[in-house]
Amino acid sequence: MSSRQPGDRPKREEGPPHHALPPPSLTVTMLASATASMLSRIPCHPLDTVKAKLQVGAQGGLRGVLRHTLRTEGLRGVLRHTLRTEGLRGLYRGFGAAFVGSGPAGCLYFTTYELAKKGLLSVGLVGQSPFLAHFGAGLLAELVSCALWVPIDVVKERMQVQSTLAAGKPSYAYTGDLHAAATILRTEGLRGLYRGYGATVLSFGPFSALYFVYYEQLKGLAEAFSASNDSSTSASTRRPPPELHSTNVLDMAKLRMQVERAGGERTFGYTNVFHGVARIVSDEGWRGIFRGAGARIAFQAPTTAIALAAFERLKVGYGRLAERVEAREVGTPDTPGYRVFFYNTEGKKISPWHDIALTEPGTRIEQGVLRYVVEIPKGTDQKMEIATDEPWNPIKQDTRKDGALRYLKHGPVLCNYGAFPQTWEDPSAEAHPQVNLAGDNDPIDVIEIGSRVAQRGEVVKVKVLGAFALVDEGELDWKVLAIDVNDPKAASLNDVSEVEKQMPGTLAAVQEWYRVYKVAEGKQKNSYAFDDKALDRHGHESWRKLFTARSSPKFAFDSTSGAQ
Repeated sequence: MSSRQPGDRPKREEGPPHHALPPPSLTVTMLASATASMLSRIPCHPLDTVKAKLQVGAQGGLRGVLRHTLRTEGLRGVLRHTLRTEGLRGLYRGFGAAFVGSGPAGCLYFTTYELAKKGLLSVGLVGQSPFLAHFGAGLLAELVSCALWVPIDVVKERMQVQSTLAAGKPSYAYTGDLHAAATILRTEGLRGLYRGYGATVLSFGPFSALYFVYYEQLKGLAEAFSASNDSSTSASTRRPPPELHSTNVLDMAKLRMQVERAGGERTFGYTNVFHGVARIVSDEGWRGIFRGAGARIAFQAPTTAIALAAFERLKVGYGRLAERVEAREVGTPDTPGYRVFFYNTEGKKISPWHDIALTEPGTRIEQGVLRYVVEIPKGTDQKMEIATDEPWNPIKQDTRKDGALRYLKHGPVLCNYGAFPQTWEDPSAEAHPQVNLAGDNDPIDVIEIGSRVAQRGEVVKVKVLGAFALVDEGELDWKVLAIDVNDPKAASLNDVSEVEKQMPGTLAAVQEWYRVYKVAEGKQKNSYAFDDKALDRHGHESWRKLFTARSSPKFAFDSTSGAQ
């Protein structure tokens, strides 16, 4: 339904510069990572406490039942002993520091990874190797985020093991997490809060790097074989990499260094992490280097899995909130000055053509669930369209050559009608080799066949079913057939071949309406390519290319490069 002359190049809105809304934004990433890290701590913290108790349990000062439990009974024995002697509260010592601190630390960790991954994938030889990019980004994320993780660990671990190490010693009599942090800072200085920084990087760096390598590979495989985008959950819950087991001795030496008070009685007396490893091997034998490894894996594997799965899902959820769009009417309908402008959640004006994402965060174009902007609601006859040549691309009523407002003389549209954002049919290029016609110089049109009457300016998520290749005044004008994902029939419709069974006569009526609607305006009938047939989304090679030819300048769903 283009009113411009063939070859007129649509202009990107002039006016003030604005920000597109790419999913996910940095703010969304930060919020999702902080929330996910905090949530993962709630169910898993008791296992972390058991691990800490096991790793300090070989020191010679312990006596009696506790020493026997720590040295012989392992995870379950320590869990039972702690519950019996300290109650559930004993398993959650240090939780406050871990829970509150996990927000900013997890935010820094995941955000650093996302930014580093994006940067490394765009750099030379590293960018050509996803393994190197993911490995490097994971290692860098750990290195940077340790600036927050290490002080959290020092406070948390001293609270977790003080009942094990204290034996009534005043030096370990912390009354709570805040008291522990304040006491360490007062008596040991900032250096006390950063004990074991290097050991932390050494023990967690390899795990972080290789975990993200495995995660990204498994996520890619899951996406390739899954129609949904729940791949993050399945990828994140795979077996953790073996580095958790092989670096256990480093983690143990790190923890023992962190729980000792500088200047106080030295329980272990390690001068650095390598000295600690040597002492562990010397004093406790080769079996000693794996003390608490089972508890470490039992804690780290679900914690990381929960955090990653929650992170991916929260990115989608927060992304949807961040991308909410409000349509505001300016002027009076059925007047030349009437416009519908669009605003984001910050109240800033945006373009419905350039700034609304075609897909929701976390979904892929190939899944066939896209967003479209409603221009003409079902049952109305005002010829409304996105004004591609005006600042901010508002929706306006089209005009005839004499300046009069344009109405659909053939009658109201049978279905909701609109356009896909961030798309453009190039009038300077052949739209399809079998048809030998150029595009119509507009965003790609959508015919939504659901039962609900949509609102003008509404952004609706639809399931793509197929398309008609309408030939309109010598231009190929794709009409994408879709249905609102919330329509009662949406679940049973996956392509155009099923529409006739569920909604008899709908395709024929729609096709005939667009064939003849210009006759009432004194123009010729339109025609259809491909022998008047609707192209099925799944069954026709030319239609599948509309989803996969992302870099094509002829017809690419996510390309507005020609419209800048």
